Amino acid sequence: MGVFALRQFPAPIDRLFELARSLNPRIARPAVGILAQFNNSAVRALAMDFMNEPARWGDAAELLASNYEPRDFQMIEDLLQQPVKSADLHHFGIGVRHLLKAHCPAESAGSLLLLYEKGPCSLCRRSFVERLIELRQLPDWMADECRFDASEQTRKIFLK
Repeated sequence: MGVFALRQFPAPIDRLFELARSLNPRIARPAVGILAQFNNSAVRALAMDFMNEPARWGDAAELLASNYEPRDFQMIEDLLQQPVKSADLHHFGIGVRHLLKAHCPAESAGSLLLLYEKGPCSLCRRSFVERLIELRQLPDWMADECRFDASEQTRKIFLK
């Protein structure tokens, strides 16, 4: 299924829903990646189902990339208020990064702040900082903190 990250999936997508629900991430994640390319009410419904399972929040966010609706980032922000395992939070951050490639509205700032504060990944953190800069919503305290970030790439943003 990896080839379909580079080109449109040519066949009906019905079977992909079953694969996306698989408990095996090696089966589910590629199917989610393909479904995320489609603007489709059934894909959005699957994303909403996944919002009920913390381990699938990342998949849900990725599915919203082509099925975004206003206030989706408020829903993401609400989820980020809940306790979640570090691995699930990282997966969620990656899914949100996919969503941000397609949609980065001002309403995403609250989610970006929470993902920056809670997320375990330097690469994701830098991405969230860059998006906050694009939105002109980077808090001064965060800019100050980023000057001393563990990631050289994040520090470089503020050396200019």
